[in-house]
Amino acid sequence: FPVTIGRELVREGFEKLHVVQRGVDTHVFSPVKRSNALRASWGATKATTVAICVSRLAAEKNLHLVIRAFQALKAKQPDSKLVFVGDGPLLEQLKADAPDAIFAGFRTGEDLAAHYASADIFMFASLTETFGNVTIEAMASGLPIVAFNHAAAGEIIESRVNGILANANDEAGFMEASIKLGQDLDMRSICAQGAREKALQFSWESIVKKTEDVLYGVCASNQSMV
Repeated sequence: FPVTIGRELVREGFEKLHVVQRGVDTHVFSPVKRSNALRASWGATKATTVAICVSRLAAEKNLHLVIRAFQALKAKQPDSKLVFVGDGPLLEQLKADAPDAIFAGFRTGEDLAAHYASADIFMFASLTETFGNVTIEAMASGLPIVAFNHAAAGEIIESRVNGILANANDEAGFMEASIKLGQDLDMRSICAQGAREKALQFSWESIVKKTEDVLYGVCASNQSMV
């Protein structure tokens, strides 16, 4: 999404623009935080496919599609679990609609990192996000992403490299992508590795270096004009 905004500003006549992405702590959010004990508390074994959604539980997050996509996956692969992390006004309704899901509540820090890393796929159904920090947190945790080709997700995620994108508003495509990543272990492994590699580009070390390079470039340019 920052790249898209950059293009729009160029069309409006702005010059000498540099896009510096938002970052993620790739030390906190990491595949090494995976916890077999946490998975066991969800009723998941090593073979269980765990889908996770980290989000405010609100209508604009399109969480009912997450539930439908998971139900479609579970119909194909019964040994599957759905975990919601977060809180919000839809909590009780979602519990009623998905009585078998795990609702882990609001989590932060190392606890949140363990929840991400202990899952297998991340479902991101929102069409209202401008960036969506949860996507790069999930990718840093080694999770392949199911999302729509929209806003930042469309810029960061590459289908069959670090996740699978569905066309915007294509709910059937989102469900099919969820089933694909849920069932295809080889594809999931490839995308998990690709997700982590992509997230490392957004490490704070990388973002700070890019910011410094921009500032140094501006300073050098101004000095040459003196």
